[in-house]
Amino acid sequence: MTITRLNSSVASITAFNADVRFNEIRSKVQLFEGKMGVGKSVKLALGEFNAAPCAELQNNTIRLPTWFLFKYDDIPHRFHVANLDDPRLADQNFLNELARWMNEKFQEAGLSSVVRRADHGILQTVIKKMREQELYEKCKDFTLCHELAHLNHAQVEQRTFYLNSIQESISVAGIIGGILLLFLAVAIIPIVHLTVTLAVGGIAVTVSILAILSWLNKAKPALTSSAIEEEKHADMDALEVLQDATGGIYLFETYRQQNLAVRRGHPTQAHDIDENGNNLRDKNHPPLTERIGYLRQWQSGHLRAHTIRTNI
Repeated sequence: MTITRLNSSVASITAFNADVRFNEIRSKVQLFEGKMGVGKSVKLALGEFNAAPCAELQNNTIRLPTWFLFKYDDIPHRFHVANLDDPRLADQNFLNELARWMNEKFQEAGLSSVVRRADHGILQTVIKKMREQELYEKCKDFTLCHELAHLNHAQVEQRTFYLNSIQESISVAGIIGGILLLFLAVAIIPIVHLTVTLAVGGIAVTVSILAILSWLNKAKPALTSSAIEEEKHADMDALEVLQDATGGIYLFETYRQQNLAVRRGHPTQAHDIDENGNNLRDKNHPPLTERIGYLRQWQSGHLRAHTIRTNI
């Protein structure tokens, strides 16, 4: 859902300027596009506060929740938490006050986004991400690169589809051409030397065989990756752009700890979350512990390689 402007003139007189923040994010996306080699520039849009960042493949768009606009310094000090065990995170009065502050900023900035009471779980996760300024920005960079990678993969697949379509057309033309040459070879038998007839027939057979092989190769079922493989692929592409896994590790560890807090505080939801903090209902992403594991493995290898290069 696209967030609409209520009154764009208000934004310029507030400390939090949504337009400035949005353009800062757009500039980052453009930088990451260049590093990733994205062929077609992507669009950027805002969704609701409680929406998850996502890549909309059909319109080549990264859609972000409105909380993504906030930088660490935009949030008043009274709302910052130092750690994941801060007791205020379970205080409804604290969450209500934080939600009111955000809603005021959204309204002042001309955004129709609203933080509702039902969004308190997401609000907890957002403020937990902000516990460390540098890592908060790094986890947002990881998110942008991850979603950008999804769009880049879709663009590559689209180009491959067009190339396959051209190949298919050429194959059909080759088969038809081969058949016509065979008819020609038969038709000229009475009037030309046998050598010419055999040459034309040989060319016809060769063209037909090559065209049929090309057709069969095109007809083979593509080995499409599963949703989980695609998510891992996007994670790894994000690492290659950023050359740093700490933002992704911080992001997934925050989600894992939030899941564990939900498991402890809401026994009725315990069956949806395992003892390690993985969401058992999420069938489209690798488990959080697995994602943290391969990100840490990449970071360890990256640091070793950097150390070796430095010592040479």
